[in-house]
Amino acid sequence: MFSDTGQASGGAPDDDLPPPVNLTMQNRSRSLLSYTHEPPTAATGGGAGSPPGGGSGSGLPMQLTTSSSASAIIGGQKPARTTTTGLAFDSLMQKHGCACGDNANHPEHSGRLQSIWARLLGTGLAIRCDKLRSRKATQEELQTVHTEGHALLFGTSQLNRQKVDTSRVSFVRLACGGVGVDLDTTWNEHYTAAAARMAAGCVIDLSYKVARGENRNGFAVVRPPGHHAEADAAMGFCFFNSIALAARLLRHRMPHEMRRILIVDWDVHHGNGTQQAFYDDASVLYLSVHRHDDGNFFPGTGGPAECGAGAGVGYNVNVAWSGGVNPPLGDAEYLAAFRTVVMPIARDFAPDLVLVSAGFDAAVGHPAPLGGYVVSPACFGHLTRELMQLANGKIVLALEGGYDLPAICDSAEECVRALLGEGTSAIAPSELARPPCQAAVETLQKTIAIQVSHWPCVKRLAHTVSLSALQAHSSEREESDTVTAMAGLSMQTMKRTSDVSCEDSEEPMDQDESK
Repeated sequence: MFSDTGQASGGAPDDDLPPPVNLTMQNRSRSLLSYTHEPPTAATGGGAGSPPGGGSGSGLPMQLTTSSSASAIIGGQKPARTTTTGLAFDSLMQKHGCACGDNANHPEHSGRLQSIWARLLGTGLAIRCDKLRSRKATQEELQTVHTEGHALLFGTSQLNRQKVDTSRVSFVRLACGGVGVDLDTTWNEHYTAAAARMAAGCVIDLSYKVARGENRNGFAVVRPPGHHAEADAAMGFCFFNSIALAARLLRHRMPHEMRRILIVDWDVHHGNGTQQAFYDDASVLYLSVHRHDDGNFFPGTGGPAECGAGAGVGYNVNVAWSGGVNPPLGDAEYLAAFRTVVMPIARDFAPDLVLVSAGFDAAVGHPAPLGGYVVSPACFGHLTRELMQLANGKIVLALEGGYDLPAICDSAEECVRALLGEGTSAIAPSELARPPCQAAVETLQKTIAIQVSHWPCVKRLAHTVSLSALQAHSSEREESDTVTAMAGLSMQTMKRTSDVSCEDSEEPMDQDESK
């Protein structure tokens, strides 16, 4: 059995672990793979609360001018280098997996990490990063977000679970012969607890190093993912909420330096666990862009009217896409969401650190039950560069979902290249010229209508939600030119008024001299 203290390197737990726990045949209703249904086209929403911020934001992402975001989509500008990018990975996390050994039955498998890590090594990106010394999260750390029972149940061996009331938790026998906490979330008695704690420890430590300035930014290549894990529930392949743990611990350990933390979640599934963790917390802004389909897509949470509670009202923002996958959403829709909602609110919030739940299951290549969208790897690289404009560039990406191996490798590579300040791939011209689909436009309009009372800045670019990226850029350029022209005209008018005043003041003197 492994100890509950931090461990510098991830070895396997002791070989003398007891056999797996007794099983109860049970079918959880919240199943990721079987959750999706064909949705209705309309979404529901409503307003809430008093505004936490105001002012104006800017969402210009285009490559056609020389501004900071102008050339971002085609190639991106290199941010100033101080320290380098941190990279977190440990092979222990590859050992978590179903005992059946058949990856075809389980999309969240070890090949995901192996493929991404091999890509980063093969491209030479890994060697240009600082490799984090990995460790497992401690029980004390886990219990800052999760209950003691949850942390002990999924973070220790069977012998240590004697303290836990397991009457409410039942493991299930899967059709493949393996074991799971539900029909999706596999459990391996020998390795899952260690792997889940290692994933959390990697994200915690990498975030801490970036917050302290020891790394400029970072990418955590970790599994199992975490954003579905609630305080006392494992689901959707997730056991411990690594991003939530990092945010909570940074707020505790660096309360003066980390006053405001932004969590951006672009996984195609809503991060119900992360939303739950900070729903009444104004110091952590959770901003999710996900497929929702009016609650008919897993996990069913994350509707647009879910804006927070108590002190946290306004600090929970959901861009909840609805309308299914006909057509599938892609770069045009995600660029519009970042331009009109994500970046304006993020800039007004002015975070001290940005944490990203970087799931790549919205990427092209995923079947409809696991995503069904067609976002390009280049777009993920662009979104990373956009977020790097915040918090003096202090940003940490942690892998969440994403199951098509070529897609997640390409996407991870683009994101790491962006973090390193290197050239990235260009978004397809056809996507830059394509307006968002009507369902996406309606989602953005609904989101803005709900959030405007909390974040007035979203009004500024609301008129561009139906425009393509190119059209929006042209509109902003014309607006900028108009403002510049008006400012110039105003200056000319002031100068003329001043000249006339000077002439009037000189006339009496001229008259005196003529006498």
